[in-house]
Amino acid sequence: MEFKKKKISIIRILVILFTVVTIIVISAFVYYYMYLNYEETLSCRITDDVIVINDIHSSMYLVKNDVGYIAIDGGYFKDIVEKGLEYNKINPESISAILLTHTDLDNQGVIPLFPNATVYFSQNEYFMVKDEVDRLSFVPWFTNKLNFKKYFIMKDGDEFSLGNRKIKCIALPGHTLGSMGFFTWKQKNKMYCTSGPHTGIDGIYY
Repeated sequence: MEFKKKKISIIRILVILFTVVTIIVISAFVYYYMYLNYEETLSCRITDDVIVINDIHSSMYLVKNDVGYIAIDGGYFKDIVEKGLEYNKINPESISAILLTHTDLDNQGVIPLFPNATVYFSQNEYFMVKDEVDRLSFVPWFTNKLNFKKYFIMKDGDEFSLGNRKIKCIALPGHTLGSMGFFTWKQKNKMYCTSGPHTGIDGIYY
């Protein structure tokens, strides 16, 4: 009986190891393919003043204002984001603000690339990180950390300006406690709405 239990345990461990290795290999292949074929897969201009840079895990939107760019989320893979910025002829120093939909690492991993950027994110997300609330109920002790030092805390319904663009914050709790979306506009007849992933309305709309 004990021999059977040990055998089952070994099989489970092998299955888990095989699954992990398979995911790593597939992710590495996809990353390499996307990196080599950047122009076709990783960046596009949505409008005259909105560009998207994609990596394997997330999308980073760049919205132009009169002083440079506002980023929505910060991406994860530094090499891909740098290549996207270079492809679109955007200097990282021209990004003055990052609107963070939530604090998962794949949304804030590349923020240190932008030395002039101040990060804006939700009050509830700040409380989640500050109080070290478990990010996943089924993975205890896994908490989000902040990968930046310059930031402002926002609440649902807050409105403010970044250059010549107006921003309105919309609470979208679900994926995390403090997930947030944003409206941004110069004129009311040309308004963009963006949210983080996993809300059902991932993307930017106008």
